[in-house]
Amino acid sequence: MAKTKAEKRKAREKAKKLDRRKAQHAESKNLKSEFYYDEAMYLLHSDNYEKALTYLQKAIKLSPADEYYLKELINIGQEIGRNDVLLIGLDKLYRLSKLDNDYLPLYVNALVKEKRFQDALYILEVLLACLPKMKTPKKGQLKSQIAGTQEYCRLMLKHEKSKPVQPITRPTIKQKNPEPAVQKENPQPPPGLQKPDLPEISATFAIDICGKKDS
Repeated sequence: MAKTKAEKRKAREKAKKLDRRKAQHAESKNLKSEFYYDEAMYLLHSDNYEKALTYLQKAIKLSPADEYYLKELINIGQEIGRNDVLLIGLDKLYRLSKLDNDYLPLYVNALVKEKRFQDALYILEVLLACLPKMKTPKKGQLKSQIAGTQEYCRLMLKHEKSKPVQPITRPTIKQKNPEPAVQKENPQPPPGLQKPDLPEISATFAIDICGKKDS
């Protein structure tokens, strides 16, 4: 059934309201992320790196694809010697295809420190491909360093594969000595009452041992 003009108008108004709300929400997020970024920069100028890192991480959480925020994260990671922080910024920039070629040697070093040798080998290949276009001095020396790093990564990967896996041994559990069973005494009838004589009943029991498990 075709929609009436009134229904079409309501649908358009609803769509416009939704677009306005999305735009307001995005603007609010941008304002918050900018506030956190500004706070981080202020704290950086005061050499308060740990607090600056906290605010910068909040800004990145709201704007995860912001190139400037991620580059500042890399800078802070270098300043405070946090390879994990440095690597987060490099990883994200690379996945976003926003990592400058000048960052590639730094990226390789961070990956090797983190023992991500396979990833390091891949980035080394990218670095070799980009090297002719890079404006960097002593390219011959850099090539020899790349070759040495490649050899080191391959050796480490080979070592990891040949490393014997230690079998998992189950801990021995000391079993407690079972407490002796307490023999219950047959209750005696109160004085004045005689225990009735009961006829003897003979019974034969078949014990199924097939389902018994070894302890």
